[in-house]
Amino acid sequence: MKYKIENYPHFRVTGLKYKIKTESAFETIPEIWKKAKKDGTIKELSKLFMQTDYRPDGLLGIPKGGHFKKVTDMEYYLAVTTFVEGNNSYSELEIPKGMARLDFPSCAWLIIDASKIPFSKYKDIYIFAQEYLRTSEYKEANLPAIECYIKDNREVWIPIVSCKDNN
Repeated sequence: MKYKIENYPHFRVTGLKYKIKTESAFETIPEIWKKAKKDGTIKELSKLFMQTDYRPDGLLGIPKGGHFKKVTDMEYYLAVTTFVEGNNSYSELEIPKGMARLDFPSCAWLIIDASKIPFSKYKDIYIFAQEYLRTSEYKEANLPAIECYIKDNREVWIPIVSCKDNN
């Protein structure tokens, strides 16, 4: 798999937050996307996305608090990036009614190119990330991963910290 490590500044995403059962996440999350397409949520998020040129880009799927099998409930965000610290090209976008914000601190990210990975094989991306981290100088940070969807380009951002850090 193609990947890179990138340090990225504090950023914020805006979107809809769903509470879901961790054990059924792989069935529930595709249903969230289908419903969002039908009810206009995707269209509204796409309008927000078109107002910026921020990364992580595209429509974002963010499982928060769901280290699988460790907790029974988790949050899932369907969102877009609406602020990146130090990017003065755009001002922060106004949050549409009913949407929530989620902030990510400045950190390093293992960014995996998922463009050629079928959705049915997305678990393989996370398996690759765990194997990579086991043999690298990094470990997973205590932040949610981010799946980025923009046309045919897809990325998975895994938050990481150096094992040399005391985090």
